[in-house]
Amino acid sequence: MDGQFILSGSNTGVLEANIQTLSIGAGGLESTVGVMDDFAVYGDALTADQIGRLAAGESPTTIRYPKLEVGNVSVNPTTMAVTLEFTSVPGLLYAVQASENPEAGWPITLMSNLAGSAAATTTYTDNIVARYAPGAPPARLYYRIVLQ
Repeated sequence: MDGQFILSGSNTGVLEANIQTLSIGAGGLESTVGVMDDFAVYGDALTADQIGRLAAGESPTTIRYPKLEVGNVSVNPTTMAVTLEFTSVPGLLYAVQASENPEAGWPITLMSNLAGSAAATTTYTDNIVARYAPGAPPARLYYRIVLQ
């Protein structure tokens, strides 16, 4: 509760595919006092890190995967190619997006369906000069990685 571990248990029963009624926090002679603002069902126990991420506001839909972080950004001064290295999960797909002004949106999808590598990180290189040829590339470009 509120990011803190409260109760542990095990249930090896299969959750029904078509649940008609599900009571959480109430039922029988006991009920929970308070308000529940988020609810999710997972197939196995969450780690302490995952619980903390949920408490910090991360979406329950992304909590099953390691936090997506860009670990290294490098620019080749000769070719002006930008290389992004980010945490990834093998088998998951990612999109690399760019924008000159993130507040206005992310209109440029550089790559979609980029598969997470077998290693803990995946690398993507944007050849800016070739992409903007024959014009000049923008003075500033922002990138983001999105789990698809």
